[in-house]
Amino acid sequence: MKAEHTKTMLENCYHVESVSERLVFNAYMKRNCYMAERSDCVIAIYDGRETGDTVVTINRLAVFR
Repeated sequence: MKAEHTKTMLENCYHVESVSERLVFNAYMKRNCYMAERSDCVIAIYDGRETGDTVVTINRLAVFR
């Protein structure tokens, strides 16, 4: 079911951008950086942890602004 849902979403996308051909250890961080560098506005759900991809992405956003 999940694969079918993903396939349907991809078929309906105007444009799909891949930052990694395979799921590697830093694929999600690469995705976050890609989106942060190209976004005009970001809404993030942050739980206050001082480590992890979310806080790294938030700190990266501060550099770009």
